[in-house]
Amino acid sequence: MGAGSERRMQHSESLRCGDQKAKVAVIGIGNELAGDDAAGIEVVRRLSERWRDDNRVFLYALETDLFEIADLLERAERFIFVDATLEGTPGDIRPLSRSPHPLAPSLHQTDIASVMHRLQATRIAEPFPPWETFGITVTLPLTWGKGLSEPVARSVAELVERLDALIVESTSSG
Repeated sequence: MGAGSERRMQHSESLRCGDQKAKVAVIGIGNELAGDDAAGIEVVRRLSERWRDDNRVFLYALETDLFEIADLLERAERFIFVDATLEGTPGDIRPLSRSPHPLAPSLHQTDIASVMHRLQATRIAEPFPPWETFGITVTLPLTWGKGLSEPVARSVAELVERLDALIVESTSSG
């Protein structure tokens, strides 16, 4: 079993054991075998160093089927997705529109915005949780392999700090 699968199980199990819905979920999207496409997964891994034992925060690595999110919607009040994007200069961090360009080598069938809109239309969760997506710009990987490029690794560190502040804000209110 790969490290991503272990992270998924750890975070899924920790939430099942809790009695309350998490205040915020951070979902890292990507494929660790496609280099920089693993940026979202790396963000979640780093956030888990601080937040893994806090039941107000749900962290999850979404590595293949984006529709898997349907099973997770009841687990948090708010969702923040982190994914690689091809829009911009490598290393740019940007909020993604409702229709970002998916990165084909990540094995996504579609992009998370399209998935969330489809799920909302089915009324799979009422009320449907608010959500947003942050993208880290990458270049299209020409070969398979693990590891982040230098600009993407710097952006991962920066986004972890920004999301850490958002988590603190989300968990201290209400």
